[in-house]
Amino acid sequence: MPSPAPPAQRALPREATAMVVLDTNAVLDLLVFGDPQARALMQALRAGKMRWMATDHLLEELRRVLDYPAIRARAPAHNETDDSAAQVFAHAISLVHLHSTPLRPCPARCLDADDQPFLDLAHTLACPLVSKDKRVHQAARKARLVCVPHGDALLALAGHAA
Repeated sequence: MPSPAPPAQRALPREATAMVVLDTNAVLDLLVFGDPQARALMQALRAGKMRWMATDHLLEELRRVLDYPAIRARAPAHNETDDSAAQVFAHAISLVHLHSTPLRPCPARCLDADDQPFLDLAHTLACPLVSKDKRVHQAARKARLVCVPHGDALLALAGHAA
């Protein structure tokens, strides 16, 4: 799959915008599966009310997962010649804000090492994490991080209409 240009660091708007970390499955809900509980979050991201934060490592995981046959089969395609995984990844790049400074390790460790970088980023930025993974929720609770299962729950916490 061709690589779109990496996201640039984006300047903060004058008023603070809430940051959020989305695990890979939350991104799939947002961009591939059309989860109704993710629609309001998509609107908030597009309107600049929320900022999805990720690292190069997390984006590379997303790119890898988008190439799974089961995911490619569900990804929206505009025509038969389009590379739907590349389109979804390009859409993700248009929404994400790249965090490129070193992460502080989250004091709570996740039983699934693949999920630890999401916790580390949320801990570093002191922002909420969206994940449906029970192991992520357990580690987040131990670290006193806000972790919600979907976008509507996040927006309710942030005081945005869901």
